Amino acid sequence: MNDAFEDALIEGWEPLEDGIRGLPDPNDRHVVAAAVRGSAAAPKFAREIAPPFETGS
Repeated sequence: MNDAFEDALIEGWEPLEDGIRGLPDPNDRHVVAAAVRGSAAAPKFAREIAPPFETGS
């Protein structure tokens, strides 16, 4: 995977995993932690766990 996509490996996500709560599947915490550490957008998780918000416009 790293040969085809050099940014595929995210390191340093492990300390974040325990602080992630409220996922429909708690076994996905490592995915969210890696997305946060890698500054990735995780729209599937965002739609499932984040409440809708208004921008005030």
